[in-house]
Amino acid sequence: MEMQLTECQTPERELIAFLQAANQQLKEEIDFRLHAEIDMRQKAEQAQLMTAVSQYVRQFLNLKECLKKIVAEVRQFLQADRVLIYRLSTEQVGSVVAESAAAGCLSMLGFVMREFGAVNENSLEDYCLGHIQAIENIRTADMAEERIKLLEFFNIKSMLVVPLIVRDEKEAANNANNWQNSFPYSCFFSHSSNLWGLMVVHQCSCTRKWKSFEIDAISSVAGLVEIAIQQDQLFDTVQKLNAALEYQIEEHTAQLFKLNFETILKRISNKLRDSLDENQILQTVVQELGIALSLKTCNSAIYSPEKKTAIICSEYTTSSRTSLGQVVQMSDNPELYRQLLQGQHFQFCECILNPNQKPSAILAYPIFYDKEIIGDLWLFKSAEEKFSEIEIQLVQLVASQCALAIRQARLYQAEKLQVEEFTRLNLLKDDFLSTISHELRTPLANMKMALQMLAIALNQERAFFAEFSKPEEERSKVARYFQIVRNECEREIRLIEDLLDLQKFDSKSNRWAKGIIDLPHVLPKIVQSFQQQTQKKQQELLLDMPGDLPALVGNPFIFKRILTELLTNACKYTPSGEKIIIKARSEDERVYLSFTNTGVEIPPEELQQIFNKFYRIPKANRWQQGGTGLGLAVVQKLTEEMGGSIEVASTTSQTYFKLNLPLNAPSIVNNCS
Repeated sequence: MEMQLTECQTPERELIAFLQAANQQLKEEIDFRLHAEIDMRQKAEQAQLMTAVSQYVRQFLNLKECLKKIVAEVRQFLQADRVLIYRLSTEQVGSVVAESAAAGCLSMLGFVMREFGAVNENSLEDYCLGHIQAIENIRTADMAEERIKLLEFFNIKSMLVVPLIVRDEKEAANNANNWQNSFPYSCFFSHSSNLWGLMVVHQCSCTRKWKSFEIDAISSVAGLVEIAIQQDQLFDTVQKLNAALEYQIEEHTAQLFKLNFETILKRISNKLRDSLDENQILQTVVQELGIALSLKTCNSAIYSPEKKTAIICSEYTTSSRTSLGQVVQMSDNPELYRQLLQGQHFQFCECILNPNQKPSAILAYPIFYDKEIIGDLWLFKSAEEKFSEIEIQLVQLVASQCALAIRQARLYQAEKLQVEEFTRLNLLKDDFLSTISHELRTPLANMKMALQMLAIALNQERAFFAEFSKPEEERSKVARYFQIVRNECEREIRLIEDLLDLQKFDSKSNRWAKGIIDLPHVLPKIVQSFQQQTQKKQQELLLDMPGDLPALVGNPFIFKRILTELLTNACKYTPSGEKIIIKARSEDERVYLSFTNTGVEIPPEELQQIFNKFYRIPKANRWQQGGTGLGLAVVQKLTEEMGGSIEVASTTSQTYFKLNLPLNAPSIVNNCS
């Protein structure tokens, strides 16, 4: 039986052994695939990092902006707490020039320090050779105690330091020309190179063991950073060469004109600069050119707007014949004027059929500014005295300055006319507003007084005042009609007062001295006056104010007017069931007041115009809300009078106005009463 049992167990053992071997092989295959997948993902992330960094190097010529983008990309790739670029200057002293840090990390940007990132005395020498320092724990590293304290001050526990090497200019030029053809995934360190700085990665939350693929990736990024540095240096070199070349050109041009025409050009320039009369400018040009170049005749013409005729408006001549005032049809000489209208100059010798007349050498030069043809210059001299290159260059400079002077004269005349028209319209507007405001103020005041007397008379007859304590739907018709007339009268009076206030602000006519405004006492009192109105509209009015809010030195009447206008505006446009929140804060000798109402959103395109006079939001129901569009304009003026400013912003279902007032306002402000 034992033999039979043994024979039965033998196949089962073999099957178990086979299954165990197969299971082990399967586990090894799974581990191999997992490692392969991790390796592929790491390579893909590294390739993505290198692609992004290479794009930054191509895109940004400004090294500072390029480094800023690169450190942010590296920090995201490594999920590190801080990545920075340390620029080594002289005597082992440098500063942090670029940084990307996680929230809560103390910024090191701009810090100047000695041998930053060095582990021991030989670190800088190792960095010059291209060696990378991967430190898992700064406490266990071979590092001086003062350096450990410096790193612990910034809460650094682990760091990875990669040197940035800069080659000589010739090698840098070769790399800058060829780097796009060979995508760099490794460092290009050279023992003969100079150490420019360091790329440093910090882990602050905990210690970190740096993986080999992370070190390889940062080494490759350092190679691209090195190219960006070389590219920046080459760009600076090119700029210096361009500046030197421009200087040489300017020197050559100055020497060219210095001999004979420097004084002439300066004299013409001074005369043109001092004149804003177009005719005088043209006459100065032809007169000076005629004398300086010993011309027989020199005249200038101005083209018509449609470029069909040219009127000769100024002339210098040594003969008795004159062409001044002559109108030239351009169609009579289409080839000549086609070149002038294209901004091209030319010279030629005219054909004379009459043997008694001598031919002339003629130079025609267009007067144009920024491709706009204004007119032309025609210069005549003896045929044997053709115009030299230096003379043509002088005419070119004079024509350019002439065009600029004419354009300035025309702009001045146009601006002068506009200013005169705007002044006239502004005076008419101010006169109209002043007249109509004063004319309407008296009858409206009389209407208000008559309404009050009418109410008193009605109250003596039928207890009229008791009607206003009833709900609106239970009031008598007389009470409802009386309320409508009184409200409309008050609205018109407010309109007149706003118009007069704005006029006073513009004219700076009245003055009002400052006083003490007890904010902890004044703010609740003003807000409380609106409680009944908000409760009637089923709105919630809240005041958030610290108890130690300091007193404000300013105009109490103006301050109350500002708060009243803003609260009135908030109550008017806040829907039922929403909140009106007033917050008050004090900081840095200033008081900040915000008025927030929920359930209201103003489109962005409307926010820029909301403080304009008479402006009202198009989507608002003007008849239901009332108002004239002057309230916020008055608030802005009042705020400026108190030396402050007001801002408005609107987000989803929320709008807020923010007041910024100095604790000590200007000593004298305009009166708004």
